[in-house]
Amino acid sequence: MQISGMREIPTKAITNVPVGIKFFGNASIDNRTQLDVEEPVSFLALSDLLANIVTSDMYQGKSTSLASLTQGLPTTPVISQNSGTTMLEVDGKQFYSFDDQSWTEYRPRSN
Repeated sequence: MQISGMREIPTKAITNVPVGIKFFGNASIDNRTQLDVEEPVSFLALSDLLANIVTSDMYQGKSTSLASLTQGLPTTPVISQNSGTTMLEVDGKQFYSFDDQSWTEYRPRSN
């Protein structure tokens, strides 16, 4: 939740998007236990993951694991930007800039 007048700031709370993948058909997966990727990733990692799935031959009967499919995915720094604001995360803290020169720590209000 953002305070009134600050809705245009692309904070991590509104730009962090979870993604899930479900396998259909006769996919040969060793252990079908859900796996969470904890590192910050972007669409680039999703693209690599899809490439790993295609090249694994898991739909041709070759068994694979979710861990091997997600191993080595490219990580992405946490950065969000719109037409007037840039947000980034450094050491777990969020910072914003309106001019890309001066940076201020963003401290969301707690309820």
